[in-house]
Formats: sequence, C-alpha cells, structure tokens
Amino acid sequence: MLTSCYAVWSKNFIPGGVSISRSQGSYSYPVYTPLAPGSWCFKTGVVDYLSRYQAQLDKLNAKAVWAELQAVATDDAIRRFGLDPAKASMVEPVIMCWEKPGGTSAAFCHRRLAAQWLQTELGMTVPEGYVDRKGERRLTANFDTLCRIEEDGSFVRLGKETNPGQGALKLF
Repeated sequence: MLTSCYAVWSKNFIPGGVSISRSQGSYSYPVYTPLAPGSWCFKTGVVDYLSRYQAQLDKLNAKAVWAELQAVATDDAIRRFGLDPAKASMVEPVIMCWEKPGGTSAAFCHRRLAAQWLQTELGMTVPEGYVDRKGERRLTANFDTLCRIEEDGSFVRLGKETNPGQGALKLF
C-alpha cells in the first residue's frame, strides 16, 4: 500500500487509487469513507483535529480496513480498467487526498495519519509514492518525514530525510 495525492497519482492513469477525502473535485476515484475525516475537519485546529481523527481510527479494525482497501482497489481495476480478476487482485491500493507531499506550514495530511495508524497496528510500512506508467514503484518524501507537529499545534519543517516514506512523525 502507498499514499499519494490526487495531483501526483492522476498523472499516471493506472489502477489502485482510493480516495479518503471528503471530496475529490473532478477526480473520480472510488471512495473509502471510513478513513475520510468527519465534517468537523474544516472547523477545528490541529490539536483537536488529531484527537478527533485518532478517535475515528480507534473505532476501526486495521486488518479489516486493509482488506477493504484492497477490495476497493481490485473492484475498481476490474470495473474501470478492465483487468481480469487475477491481475486486478495484484493491484496495490493507494490511499489519496488533496494535500501535496511535504505538507505546508498551514496544513498537514490525514492520509499520512491513516498510514501511520496502519503501520502501527499492522507492523508494516506504508510509504508515500506512486507507480509510474512502466509499473515501477517510486517513493517520495511525505509530510511525516519533512515536518513535525509541536504540542501547541504549530509545525516545524525538518531537513530532507534520506529514507522517504519511513515516517519520522509519530502522532499516536
């Protein structure tokens, strides 16, 4: 499994993308709503957001989420891309939202929070990246390797990590 943003993933029209945002504009990926933040997401500060999103994740079963994301990606690969079921079942799910890799000084990325939760719960790595048109997996820097959230909710930019996708930010 990978995480990515719509702008990066949409450059390569390949299967696997699954939206976990509240909206996706003109993009047309299948949506997995259990990982989408609640309606409170635009009305709260960072510290409250983190608490609310963690509470949302705490209600989920990580193994079930993993299996459901794979099923969504597989079904989309069959329906939209015309892959046969055996090949479609090999498609890697990519959970996506709007935030560009690396975050900003004013926003952070809930897909990376979901990825960290999956990593913690399942003991695996869920890096930021994409798959190019040749089918090559490419990892990129992500918010949790480039920023740190302080206790007061402010952000600190870190230097570039040498191992993108390994997640230096530990929120939960």
